Amino acid sequence: MVAGPAREASRAYRVVLKAAQKRRGWPITPLSGRAHVLAYVTALFDKVDAAALRKQKLCLEIDQKGDFNQLLAEIKAHHGVFFLCSHVGSIEILQSLYTQVSAFPPRVMHAFQDTAQSRIFFDFYRAHCHDPRVFIHPTDAVDVATAAEMKQFLDKGELVMMAADRISKNAPGRQVTVRMLDRRVPLPHGVFTFARLMESPVFFIACVKTAPDTYTLFTRRAPEAGVAQAYADFLEALILAYPAAFFQFYDYFGLLNDN
Repeated sequence: MVAGPAREASRAYRVVLKAAQKRRGWPITPLSGRAHVLAYVTALFDKVDAAALRKQKLCLEIDQKGDFNQLLAEIKAHHGVFFLCSHVGSIEILQSLYTQVSAFPPRVMHAFQDTAQSRIFFDFYRAHCHDPRVFIHPTDAVDVATAAEMKQFLDKGELVMMAADRISKNAPGRQVTVRMLDRRVPLPHGVFTFARLMESPVFFIACVKTAPDTYTLFTRRAPEAGVAQAYADFLEALILAYPAAFFQFYDYFGLLNDN
């Protein structure tokens, strides 16, 4: 993340956020660019610390208003589950914190990550996270064979996770347009198609820092239809509740012309 473009992206996001809050009659969040970037840097440190340094006592809580009980029932029934995660909050920190949830039985997780864009962090994380149940797959190598392989894993009761809120520079592909914060936003069509082809339960998932030393796991079960917009609605609710946790530092809301 380059400082100049990141500051500009933060500024553009805060303009969209302020306008959305005004339309809803909500108080305007006093979020500066410095505070926004600092929240991102702090999240990076938390992930590194939880994975390797262990200097902090980070806690994981469960959002009781969500569909965690439904998710838990699927996992306890040994059903495979497909997760749509995001860049709102820090989903990677779950690898270090989810064991705190005693009711959450261990399962093999297959997570997809854009390894090319964050090579330094990815190499560090892979070197220090030794959970044998977590497998990282590169997003730029997804093809028909990958889909067949993930389907087999899900049929065995394993878990698969993909981010669905960012257009990949390495594999732009088709896009689906949704509304978020009253703006038109493009999402990767392929991820939603991939999830549908798996024929397994689909859940939206996010892990957001909600208090000092505390992260909260948010879950919603995806509907049968209109998954992309429902996913965008899930993210919008999180953004409005925790504006500093929006970690998309590029021209996210300006990719499509909209007034």
